[in-house]
Amino acid sequence: MLRLIGAAAAFGALSWCGFHRAAWYRRRVSCLAAWRRGVLEGERMLCDRGESTPAYLARLGEIPGLERMAGDCLARLEQEERLEPAWEKALADARLPLNEEERRAVAALGSVIGRYDPDHQRLALEEARQRLGTLLAAAEEERRRLCRMWPVLGVSAGALVVILFY
Repeated sequence: MLRLIGAAAAFGALSWCGFHRAAWYRRRVSCLAAWRRGVLEGERMLCDRGESTPAYLARLGEIPGLERMAGDCLARLEQEERLEPAWEKALADARLPLNEEERRAVAALGSVIGRYDPDHQRLALEEARQRLGTLLAAAEEERRRLCRMWPVLGVSAGALVVILFY
């Protein structure tokens, strides 16, 4: 009986690992899409309407998936003198489902927002939006390829463990 419970637990745990990893790819794509929307909103607010950085951060906090990071950054901005260190600390604490290259692209936004005149800021934000679009396309392709593989791999590994040890 104990062996059966152990086999079921091993199968369930390995299956869960596979499904959890597949969900990470889906969360990653939605996170990058949210950041791309956030940069587009920054172009509108900061460049077209000339609104303040805190107002932009508050708007960024309304985009699903970015609430925690934007709220944390806004709170830190009240304590810090500059946006860049507040942005970096908030990004580090946010635990977003991004790989290192994607995280660097989002981190670079902290040195752009509210720093330049509207024309230069627009160019920097357009470049960031294009970069995020490229990263989003790559993440979608990776999700398409690997999102089905991980659950199958988890279930297969679980079945293999059950067969080997039962």
